[in-house]
Amino acid sequence: MTKKLCLFTLFFSFFMAFVMENDPCFPGSLCNSKVPSPCLFQDLNPENQQDSYNLPPEPRIMVQEEVKGKQGCVMPKILIFTSGGGGGHLSASNALQSYFEPKFQVQQSSIFSEVLGKFDPLAVVTGGYISEESFYNYLIKRQQFGLFNKVVGFAQSLYDWFDMGMTQRVKSYLEDQKPDLVISVAPLANHAIAQACASLDLPFLLNATDTDTALFTYNMGSIHHLDYMINIPFMYDPVEKRLKEDAVDMSHVVSYGFPLRKDFYEKKNIPALKNKHNVPLNKPVILVMMGAQGSTGIFTIVQSLTKLTKCAHVIAILGNSYEELKPQIDDYLKSNGVRHVAFDLIERTNRMSDFMAMADVIVGKSGGATVCEAIQMQRPMFLDATKTPVIWEQMSQKFMQENNLGFIVHDFHDLGAQIAAYLDNAVLQKRVKQSLARYFHDDTPKKMYDMCMQLLQK
Repeated sequence: MTKKLCLFTLFFSFFMAFVMENDPCFPGSLCNSKVPSPCLFQDLNPENQQDSYNLPPEPRIMVQEEVKGKQGCVMPKILIFTSGGGGGHLSASNALQSYFEPKFQVQQSSIFSEVLGKFDPLAVVTGGYISEESFYNYLIKRQQFGLFNKVVGFAQSLYDWFDMGMTQRVKSYLEDQKPDLVISVAPLANHAIAQACASLDLPFLLNATDTDTALFTYNMGSIHHLDYMINIPFMYDPVEKRLKEDAVDMSHVVSYGFPLRKDFYEKKNIPALKNKHNVPLNKPVILVMMGAQGSTGIFTIVQSLTKLTKCAHVIAILGNSYEELKPQIDDYLKSNGVRHVAFDLIERTNRMSDFMAMADVIVGKSGGATVCEAIQMQRPMFLDATKTPVIWEQMSQKFMQENNLGFIVHDFHDLGAQIAAYLDNAVLQKRVKQSLARYFHDDTPKKMYDMCMQLLQK
């Protein structure tokens, strides 16, 4: 079995290296060799960061130096393990960092690339040309969700196999970095992180960034002799059932919400925001945000929204597809003489909370960060289900639908009719508004801060 696994990994890695090298959609391909990767120019200041529809920013790594507080005491150090696979993990880790600074030293570390790189078979075989995280981003951008769902099971088996070695590597890293508290917002590696923390008597906070926590809490029920807490975005029966089946002690589980940027907790002056962005006060506003990895579907969405039978104002955030999509959309709107529906085409923004606040409905992907942002801003979502989503997003869609928080879109050509039906139904709008209110978190930053203080004091 071991021999077959090694041979499969070797063959698969070389195959993907060939495919990705010659695919213009892959940032490191030879086809794009003259074009610098946008990641090289990322603004690492969290105040200027883009949200999940933009390329994910790199973790902000704090220079290792002794930082002292006002009384001359050395500040406690928090180490946050994050991941560059998608944007949600980095969004959460940067939000957490903003909650704790400047009262704590905070360091972020990419668990897979910085700590566990030698356990990444793709990186090892390709000499670092392909990593598991870059492969993940590649598949998401190409919307190869079916293939990705199969790869996830393979990756989890690999991490089971490497668990002991991973634990020792994490332990050595923690001994070098000397944190007082460890936080993880990354999937797959938390059993190894927890075991390392237990061996060093370090408190541990696991923060799941998806409604489906399976890849975060896998095998956590076997962890003992450890001060730890698990924060999940929402208390949801299927999640609680899975945690109990995995023998996770529910006294260690809380639901304080997804760590969002602080502007998501601000009170919004919606008329002032609409005036600032030239958005009419008397028309329903539809926000479209499909993320950098799948935003080409926005063109089909625009086509559907032009069929609305009532006046509306659409704000479409195109992300990295802006240069490709804007001319196409402009030509389509001009040639079809669309006047009753106005469109604002925006490349990106670092104030997504403002645009969500102005919207009456949101059209988007069912990623953990996007769903939690929409719920926090109390706006219903029309979730993209035109293709089978990745495994953990399937539970997000089920959660939203079962709890009357949003709607599922199986065909973008039907989207206009679905939105029109919602906007014309005052009873349905009231029901959705009441449902959203049940999941509103107004004090996540304070609760996360207080919980970490309690872990540090144990």
